[in-house]
Amino acid sequence: MLDFTIKIAVLVIIIAIMAILFLVWNQDKMIFFPEKLKADHVFQFPFPFEEFALETEPGVVLNAIHAKTETDNDASADRATKGVVFYLHGNAGSLDSWGDAALPFLKRNQDVFIYDYRGYGKSTGLTDNESTLLSDAAQLFETLEKQYATENITIYGRSLGTGIACHLAQGKNIHALVLETPYRSFTRLVKHYYPFVPSLLMKYHLNAEQFLKNVTSKIAIIHGTDDEIIPFQHAVKLAESHPGCVFYRVKGGHHNDLSIFDEHEKMLDDVFLNE
Repeated sequence: MLDFTIKIAVLVIIIAIMAILFLVWNQDKMIFFPEKLKADHVFQFPFPFEEFALETEPGVVLNAIHAKTETDNDASADRATKGVVFYLHGNAGSLDSWGDAALPFLKRNQDVFIYDYRGYGKSTGLTDNESTLLSDAAQLFETLEKQYATENITIYGRSLGTGIACHLAQGKNIHALVLETPYRSFTRLVKHYYPFVPSLLMKYHLNAEQFLKNVTSKIAIIHGTDDEIIPFQHAVKLAESHPGCVFYRVKGGHHNDLSIFDEHEKMLDDVFLNE
């Protein structure tokens, strides 16, 4: 009987180890859900925009769009005094589906810059570690700073992009940092779903809570109470960690529908219009 019990225990341990290794080896596939686009794909958006590509390292070219307000008739106009939103999107889709996210910002006279991560849309390369996610964002931000004054740039993170946004905003004199459906850290989020996976084996940590301590600009956080992907308490704890945060609770809001709520409109008005 003892031998049988030992065999069962060993079998359970082996299965658990195999499950952990499977999750570790496949974590990229479980985090990133890119939509690939052909190189000749033509974007169709209901606003003026420019499309361009930036090589962040040899062989890696990131695709981006730069949406312009309708008042920008002259492409060479001086943008030093204009506002712009640097938008970091979620973990699925591509610019083809994320481009329309520019509309509420354009309505508030903000230009918008959105890019696809490595392996998304027309962007080449592969997103396979945290450091490239962060360094790519930093390089593209530097490109934007050549056209706009830093204090007129708003960094806006959505879901996956919130951790990257927090890292990027550290120590920068930007207009604002806005986090929509954020997580405290990617490690904590993964632990919520897979509590048995050791943190040391995770490739992505994206400790937004730690990054936020070094952010000196104004901060707005918005999250739905019924978010089915990133628990609402992540945003609550994140807001509590920084005394300067303005927190917008969306009662009944889910992960992908906050834009239909009045609280979302109010947040955008507060950030861009009611200063």
